[in-house]
Amino acid sequence: MTKRIIILLTAILTTVAATASDNINFMHLTVKDGLCHNQISNIIRDSRGFMWFATTHGLSRYDGYEFRNYLKSISVNGKEEIPSTSIVDIQEDADGMLWIKFNSNQYFCFNPKKDPDKINSHPD
Repeated sequence: MTKRIIILLTAILTTVAATASDNINFMHLTVKDGLCHNQISNIIRDSRGFMWFATTHGLSRYDGYEFRNYLKSISVNGKEEIPSTSIVDIQEDADGMLWIKFNSNQYFCFNPKKDPDKINSHPD
């Protein structure tokens, strides 16, 4: 009998502790909020606190208040175009550079600290 009470109390305390620690603030962000597309393949938070959303129609940066979208207006090697707007992955390296992989298997790197509109091409 004592063993059952201990197991029951342990289960109750574990459940209470788990639900108390789940105080998470969650927001749904969509194209209505400024996101460039609702189909997202990857999300990262960079070292400066920006949230980056890799979508099928481009890249969106969220600062907690509004989006800035990077679509075909991104400058690549002096041209105002990118090979594809469908981004499948985005990662930040130790220097704060963002590495973007498009569905065409091309990689691009850009430094959001310097000029957020310029992306440098890096072939696969």
